[in-house]
Formats: sequence, structure tokens, C-alpha cells
Amino acid sequence: MEKMYDELERILSCELDIHNAIVETAGALNKSIRENTLTDIQAYTLRHDEQICQIEKLEARRLEYCSLIGKRLGLKIKMPKLASLIEHAPVQFKSRLTDLHVSLKKKITELSRLTVSNQLLLENAINVISCTFTFIKDSQKKYTPYSSKKKGASPYQAYSLINRTV
Repeated sequence: MEKMYDELERILSCELDIHNAIVETAGALNKSIRENTLTDIQAYTLRHDEQICQIEKLEARRLEYCSLIGKRLGLKIKMPKLASLIEHAPVQFKSRLTDLHVSLKKKITELSRLTVSNQLLLENAINVISCTFTFIKDSQKKYTPYSSKKKGASPYQAYSLINRTV
């Protein structure tokens, strides 16, 4: 049983390390978005994706070990929560697992805050681009009568004071 808790501690420690790295990446991505540095945005996005894959693999292993430990403890829950496993942990593991769990929660909260900020920045940038394209498209319609060969080709009427047509 101690080997399983030891492995769970190792998995949580790795998850915390990757979450620390992904928080740094998200912060750098946030700075790149604010500075509008496209190459950095691409690089940090790729790094972010790789880190997410690492977290997903560790998450699967953590869930596997949580399930095995839960079965060994005789818990009737199919997938026990980490807090309940820590509660039933041997004394030598409780404090370390609790510290890892609390640290991991803090990093996830920080990552969530940065992710929301990045998402809002990107949405605003996309809206600015969309509005710019809409403005350009609509402004071209405004001057259609001046480039039109037929006078009736456009719903807009051009009025000229030079030849006194109204």
C-alpha cells in the first residue's frame, strides 16, 4: 500500500511541476498577446499544447492509482476523490500529499485566471480584426457609384453640383 501512495505522491509532484511550467507559459503567452508578437504567440501556444498533453497523461495515471488505492482501502466509490484518499493515507504521507494537493489547487486557480485573461485578449483581438474587415467591406459599397459604368447599377445616387444635377 505504501508503494501505491509513494507513486501517487510522485505523480502529484510531476503534475505540480508541469502546472508550474504551464502557468509560466500562460503568463508569457499573455504578455505576447498584449505586445502583439505573433511568432511568440505561436511558440507559446505549441508549448502550452505539449504541456496539456503531459498533464492529460499524468491525470490518467493519477486516476488509475486513485482507483486502485480506493479498492485497496475498501471504499465503495468507483472513483474516490483525492481528498478522501489523503484522509485515509498512512501518517507519513498525509502532510506531503496534503501540501501537494493544496499547491496543485492554487496553481490550477492561477492557471484558470491566466487562461480566462488570454481568452478575453484573443477574443478582443479577433473582434477588432472582424470590425476592421466589416468597415473595409462596407466602405467599398459607399463609393460604388463613382466606379460604376451604369448610373442605375447601384442603389446609391451620386449628386453633383458641378453639372447642376440634383
